[in-house]
This record gives sequence, structure tokens and C-alpha cells, in this order.
Amino acid sequence: MTDRVLACRAIQGCLSPGCVINTGWKFDWLDLFRPSTWLRDIARRQIQAYQMRYFGHHSIYDSTHTMIYLGLVHGRDVGFYRDHKNIFEVTTPTARWTSLWDICLEDIRILKYNHADLNCYDMELLNTAAQQLCGTEYDYGQLLDFLLHDLIGYPKESFHLFDKGPKQKVCSTGVASLFAYRRKLLGDDVVPRLFDIVNLREWKRHGVYRNIDQCLDPDAVPGDNRIRTPIERVTPAHFENAGFFCNEFELVARFNHGERVG
Repeated sequence: MTDRVLACRAIQGCLSPGCVINTGWKFDWLDLFRPSTWLRDIARRQIQAYQMRYFGHHSIYDSTHTMIYLGLVHGRDVGFYRDHKNIFEVTTPTARWTSLWDICLEDIRILKYNHADLNCYDMELLNTAAQQLCGTEYDYGQLLDFLLHDLIGYPKESFHLFDKGPKQKVCSTGVASLFAYRRKLLGDDVVPRLFDIVNLREWKRHGVYRNIDQCLDPDAVPGDNRIRTPIERVTPAHFENAGFFCNEFELVARFNHGERVG
């Protein structure tokens, strides 16, 4: 059996429908000789830099891409083989379905949703939302607005200067929007918003409390440490640092080149 087959089998054993998949990135010196990768690598490095500043030096900030495993299709787990595209991602040039075969040798982190055991109806909702996003163009403008505002200090009033609108997403906002679609249909009283309640102790422990101090609701009752994280502000690191919020996700396993490393 090939390395890819062994990697798929190992990773598949840790996946359950609704799991979020993050992939990490490290700079490859060979990319210096590949001009076509320069803009991509600059964007990835800047995303990591922002995530490090937002969550702190001792957080998990090296992920640069977010996907979601939607393995249950019409009540049947379609498996991991090459032609079974059961992972949804918002990527360039358009949002699409991909297979575990295509990503199994990357630096993969598998994160399980903690606030509910997702049943078949939940998965149908997530699949419906994914189908609606599938084929939409990647929102380069949203990413550019993000970089200008958060990384370069561009005026906040111009935050939506390049954003193409709510129908187009980047990777992590696309996955967050699937969970938001489920919440919309099931109701706010049943499904909490993602990254809505913060764990103040964790923010203070990492020395980044200043990043949310101005976002806390001043009219909230004592102990209700609530902020509103807009979908377009959700980064890959939000999913891996859910302990800063209400532990919406937990790390199940980590793989690198098909080998389990965590």
C-alpha cells in the first residue's frame, strides 16, 4: 500500500462528520525559486502573524487553512478514497469539495465540535449550506480588507473596502458560515453562536486581554463575558484556540505526512 493509502486510513479513523480540519504551513525555502507562490506565501505568513498577535505567542497560530469533513451523505459514510469528495473547503479560485486523498500528507489538525453530537439532520443542514457556497468565488477582497485593517493598520472605517459581500467567503469564514446556517434554522436558543462567550482567564493568562477588552458588552450582567465575533473575523486559529472562548471545538488528533503526531 502507498503512503497515501496508509495516511488516509489513519486519519479517517479519527474523523467524524462535522469535524473541522485545519492545515498548518511552514515556509519552504524552495519557494524562493517559485515566483508563483510568493503572494500565497506572503498572505499565509501575515495570517500567522496576526493570529500570533491576537491569541499570543504561546497559542496555536500556525494554521492557515480551514476545511470541514461532511462524511455523512444521505445517511452513508462515503469513506476516504480518491473519488469520494466529502471535505468542503473555500479555496481559490472557488469553493469546492475535495477528498481526504488530496490532503492526507499535509500538516492536519482534526477538531471536533463540542456543543452537540451532530446528528443526521444537523449534517443535512451543514451539507445544504456547503452546497449553497460550492462554486462561489474566493473572496480575495475580504482577505485584503483583513490584511489592511488588522496587519497594516488601515482605517477601520474602510474595513469593507474590497469585500465582495456576504455570498463570498475565505476558508475559515466559510466553515463558520456553515455552523451559522445551522444555528439560524435551529434557533439561537438551541444553538449558541460560535466564539461568542470568552474565557477571560485564558486571555489574561496569554497576555492578550487588550484584544477583547473593548469588545465586551458593557451592559452584560456580571459573569456574562460575551462578545460578538463577526463571521468575517473568524480565522483558522479560532478553531484551535477555542479554549479562549467556550470550548466550541477540541483537538482530536494531529497528523503530519500521514503520521500521527498528537
